[in-house]
Parts: sequence; structure tokens; C-alpha cells
Amino acid sequence: VTMTSVLLSLADKKSGGELQRLKSLESRRITGPSLRWSHKITSFLYGCYFGCLGWALVKRDPENGLKIPNDKCVTQSIGKDILYTKSFSLEEMKITKERLAGVSINDLLMAIITIGMRRYYDRTNDPVLDLLKKGKAISACFMANVRRVASKNEAVEQMGNYFIIGYFILPLQFRNVIDAVWQCKSYSDSLKVSPAFALQFHLAGGICKLLPESALIFASVDNPKNFTLTMSSVKGPQDEFSIAGYAVDDFNFCTVANNGLNLGFLSYKGNAKISVCADKLIGMDSHLFVECLESAYDDICNGVDNASSEELKPPDLTPLSAKFLEIGLSCAVAGTVALLSIWLAKKMILSQKTLLFKNQRCA
Repeated sequence: VTMTSVLLSLADKKSGGELQRLKSLESRRITGPSLRWSHKITSFLYGCYFGCLGWALVKRDPENGLKIPNDKCVTQSIGKDILYTKSFSLEEMKITKERLAGVSINDLLMAIITIGMRRYYDRTNDPVLDLLKKGKAISACFMANVRRVASKNEAVEQMGNYFIIGYFILPLQFRNVIDAVWQCKSYSDSLKVSPAFALQFHLAGGICKLLPESALIFASVDNPKNFTLTMSSVKGPQDEFSIAGYAVDDFNFCTVANNGLNLGFLSYKGNAKISVCADKLIGMDSHLFVECLESAYDDICNGVDNASSEELKPPDLTPLSAKFLEIGLSCAVAGTVALLSIWLAKKMILSQKTLLFKNQRCA
């Protein structure tokens, strides 16, 4: 976001206009996602655990063809492979998401990445597929902004960002491409009602300040091997701009960080691309991976276009923990009502016996 703002600061002024700036148009959503009450409660409770302690106990992803091997170190990197997907039409993406009830552009993006990764594993016959069937997980990390509502008139350099690392467990065991979209949406919705990010920011930030420098250096070198990829999504300017009189036809970005695979999503002039930046230590086929991402997007669009109904509704993806909570609470309420009824019945019987005994004595 900052580099895009710097680029726009070099842009020519529009006639009669001011210098272009990438404004902060993001704000906290007023209404939360549509989830069952039990799903919200379990997501909140898990978020409390993860924000306080779970972030420090994250399990390392299993070895796979998109991750730096555990016996390698990012300091041994000899270079990066940088590729880009074809352009995706934002208008087409919006039409697609409108037919999927409650789905956002970011949900579609996560589904494209999830499907693309699964296809890459399938086409390379990656051994991690057997581990996925046994319940192992592949995760992605991203930067989550825990700032409060930003003013629409604030420039990027004044928007008051507070970033924390978030984790997304990729639902690679999906039935079809549409099911992958629903599973990504369900996980995203769980994160939106979770207090994990805010707790992480306050607790983890305070703990990191107490750690010695050697521990922080070790964590920055070793921690990237815990997850398989990092990802980011930036909404760029939707109007064409020029620099020194030359129109900017297209621009992209890539993130070069101390981890293996970075995926970035950037939009400009109504189109968007996914950038792929892969460390050579991985030894992956970057061209094949880009092909998998592009085919994932095409299949999602085709799946929605070929659907019989005008708007597709999500299936019930309430987690088992939430369902157990509902069953347990229902049993507790039913048990309480039954005990209360028995107690009232016994009290009424005792009252009737007492009244009958008094009447007999009076007689």
C-alpha cells in the first residue's frame, strides 16, 4: 500500500485536479458475517485462546513442494522466481461473487489460491496429499490491520496502521471448486468475529519487547518455515494515471521476504493479477503453479455460470464444536426445565397433602 502511494505521488496532476493519492477507503464492517450463534461463540472462544497463547504454539506445516525444506535456511537463498498470472477482470469477479451469497473478492481470491495449490500438489504427485488425508494442515500467513475505523480523508502515511500476522488454514480437502469458495468464506467469517488479532497485537507485542535480540533474530529466521506461503491483497487506483506525460498501462508488485512463497493480489484499471514470488530453495515449477491458479479462476467462473439457480446459497458449514455446543446447551435447558417441573410437581403434591391433613384434623 505504501509503495503504491509513493508511485502515485510521482503521477502527473490531472487538469484542474490535485495530486493523486491512494486514500484509505477501508473501514470496519458495520454488520458482522451471517453465522449461527453457536459458530460465533466458538469462534470467539477460540480467538481468545489463539490471541493469548495459540499464536506461540502454531504447528509447523508439513514438508511440501511449495515450502522451503526444513533442513534449509532462508539465509541460503540464491534468488527468486517472479511470475504473474493473466489479468482477471474485476467486473467479472464482482458478477461472480454477487451470485455467491455473502462472498467477497477476498473470499474468491482465497479460493483461487486454495484450488491452485491443491491442483499443483495433484499434478506433481506431492507426498503431502497423504498427510492431508490424515488431518495435517497447510497454512498461509497475512498481515492483518487492527486499526480502528479509518477516516476516508486520511492519506496512507497518516492512516495509523497497526499490523499483526494472521494465519489462514487452507481448506484443501474440498469436493469441488464452489465448495472451496464456501469453505474459504466460512473460515474468513470465523476470523471476522474472532478477537485473536486484537489480543495478539496487545499481548504478543508486549512479549516481543521483553525478548532479547538473539531470540528475535532466531524467530525471524526460523518462523517463516512454519507456514507455506504469505499473501497480500492491495486495491490499487482504478483510473489510469501518467508519469512525466507517459500513461501507465499496467503495474504489478511482488513481495521479497525471508520466506519461500509470496502471493500478491493487486488491481488497476478494472483488472487484477496475482504475483508469484518463489524462493529458488523450494525448487518448485513456478510456471505450472501459475497455470494452476489461472485454471482455478476459470473453473470458479464456469461453475457459477453453469449453476442452475441465480444465486447460490452456502451449505451449512457450522463446525462440530459449535454443533456440540448447541446440543449441550439444549440438553442443559431441557434438563433444567425437567428438574424445575419435577420440583414444582413435588411441591404441589406436598402442599395438597398438607392441606388434606389440615382438613382431616379440622373434621
